[in-house]
Amino acid sequence: MERAYGDHTHRILGELGIADGAKVVDIGCGTGSITKWLASAVGAAGRVVAVDRSAEQLTLLSEDIDRDSIGNVTVTQADAMQIELARGEFDLAHCRLLISHTAEPVAVVREMAALVKPGGLVVSFEIDINGLTSFPRTEIYDRFRQLSRNSGQAMGLDFEIGTKLPAVFRSAGLAAPDMEFIEPVYLRGAEKRFWEYTARESKLPVQTGLMPEETFSELMHELETVANSELYAVAQPRLVACWARKAANPGPMTEQQ
Repeated sequence: MERAYGDHTHRILGELGIADGAKVVDIGCGTGSITKWLASAVGAAGRVVAVDRSAEQLTLLSEDIDRDSIGNVTVTQADAMQIELARGEFDLAHCRLLISHTAEPVAVVREMAALVKPGGLVVSFEIDINGLTSFPRTEIYDRFRQLSRNSGQAMGLDFEIGTKLPAVFRSAGLAAPDMEFIEPVYLRGAEKRFWEYTARESKLPVQTGLMPEETFSELMHELETVANSELYAVAQPRLVACWARKAANPGPMTEQQ
């Protein structure tokens, strides 16, 4: 993930401006790759609260910050829609690849908006599977893209949510959102196989009954063949960045605004 998208994520967050001493909440932080970058960005006078519902992930993050003597990060176990933190306290609320894993994206963004101060920034990075392809185009990547979409839907996940983020933000009461596409393309290396590796680990097509194990293995072999040839470039799923500032004097948040 970080090798494919990390530098782009850092660039956009940096361009949006994170002040020294800022208070940041990183929701759905996982093991904290972005959390630790944010901790560096806000400096010793700043504070980052890392939130995830997985105790296991937070334990790994806690071990990392203890080992690296990162003193401005605290961890909180919570669901993204029910975070027991003070309202209106943070300068920035961030999430990456969280909204695609929830059935209530508007509720998640509304919770993020509630946590930031008036004028605070809400930022989300989300996937759009439609960016997944090869150059030249191959039938195997056309199949893989459709299979990924169908597997996500079968699990209640929306792998096309990225391009819908502006509408989600508006429904959560955040006016005038902006967006940017991150579309990494690789000819070689592990980054070229990011989504293939993700599929190998999750086996969503097998889990959801869309494909037997043997057929899935054959699919992975065909993808590996493309990956091993520099005659083909592979575009990973695009990552869509969307951000908006909370109104300085926000009114009531409604479903449509």
